[in-house]
Amino acid sequence: MEKEQILTSLKAAREGEKRKFVQTFELAVNLTNLNLKKGEGKFSEDVQLPHGKGRPVQIGIFADGELAEKLKKQNVPTFSKADINDFQTKKRDARKIARKYDFLLAQTDLMVLIGKTIGQILGPKGKMPKPLPPQGDPAALLARLQKSVRVRIKDDPVIHVPVGTEAMTDEQVADNILAVMKTVMLKLPKGLDNLGPVYLKTTMGKAVRIQ
Repeated sequence: MEKEQILTSLKAAREGEKRKFVQTFELAVNLTNLNLKKGEGKFSEDVQLPHGKGRPVQIGIFADGELAEKLKKQNVPTFSKADINDFQTKKRDARKIARKYDFLLAQTDLMVLIGKTIGQILGPKGKMPKPLPPQGDPAALLARLQKSVRVRIKDDPVIHVPVGTEAMTDEQVADNILAVMKTVMLKLPKGLDNLGPVYLKTTMGKAVRIQ
């Protein structure tokens, strides 16, 4: 996929009806020749976008003790061990967390408990938390995730991922798309033979084919 192709498609995607809010550019990558029932080609990867996705990324952390106190001072949403146990009887709250947060992190010593209590809710949505050492400083990881999106193939042969907003330049969005496509191509077992039509659209706009 060439950058010029993407820039041409971006121009076409911007020509739709103007809305009263800043729309997101959404990339749809169709896949072919994959037997997902046998797990062929399935993957989940966090891709760092060169220019971020144009909106704040929502990150929540399961933490206790000193780490939790440190995070609270930084205004990072945290969930304690007691909260995790409460989720066993408050499944609706657990589902809200899975919907609200783009990424979840957790102290390593809480991972087993999370798996037992709400793993069945977070897992299917690709929201199982990444582990954090209890004494670790999550600042670097938080900064990286603020510019990341999760690219995932599970049950359907199509990838949907936000790659920027109308407030960003075409060059910035194009760079983000190229970063996503590079990761996808590296993960596909048959490379181009697994790649079907690729489309770009704004939130309320019509899909424009890139290739």
